[in-house]
Amino acid sequence: MSVMKQTRLMLSVISINLALLGSLTNSYSQVLIPKDSMIYVKKLYRGIDISHYNGDLVKEIDSRDSLSFVICKATQGLSIVDKNFKMNWNVVKSKNLLLGTYHFYMVGEDPVKQAEHYFQTIDAMGKLDIAGVVDIEQGSIPKGYKVNKAQLQADLIKFLDVLQSKIHRVPMIYTCSGFANQYLNNNAFSKYPLWLAEYTNAVKPKLPATWSKTGYKIWQKSEKYQIDSKPTDFDVYYGSLVDLCK
Repeated sequence: MSVMKQTRLMLSVISINLALLGSLTNSYSQVLIPKDSMIYVKKLYRGIDISHYNGDLVKEIDSRDSLSFVICKATQGLSIVDKNFKMNWNVVKSKNLLLGTYHFYMVGEDPVKQAEHYFQTIDAMGKLDIAGVVDIEQGSIPKGYKVNKAQLQADLIKFLDVLQSKIHRVPMIYTCSGFANQYLNNNAFSKYPLWLAEYTNAVKPKLPATWSKTGYKIWQKSEKYQIDSKPTDFDVYYGSLVDLCK
């Protein structure tokens, strides 16, 4: 069997295993999988994140890209659904890549309704491999909006609580160090895994203060990854696939 075929087979098996795990239980320890299985191997995994801004780029992914996961924009605010969300979801699944989704959070809008909107949208599509993500950044603050930091933090925690109660998994937070240090400097957020945006050639990114002890889970380290000459964000994760999909 060629290396390419072996890689595709491995990804297919991983995808099937993770889908089965997700449908049966949220605790990997309750499922009998050999400890030497590839899903337990700690290594560097590569991924991308996409939205409708990337067009149909997801269709161009092939084995030469050496990708293991794709995180798609699902929703924004109270009612927006990314127009390419369903297509991206289905294509990622068809390529046997691990699938994640994110909600672009809007400050000042009802956090409970935002969480419900996100959950209902992804739940209608099926099972995720990677836990749900809330994307909060400077663009989350409407132009001219006067931010009350305490209220922002309380609302975001409410969003995360509601989402966690629905997906029965700990959600992830996507943000950058600048925004986190300004608005998320609250230890209550440190229990949520961090997907950190920091574009640098450094060996390690600079962590926001809130996650200085817990570290990051995924690092978005570039916005210039090329797939068929089309740029997109590039993400890396070091660890096991079991931990990526907790």
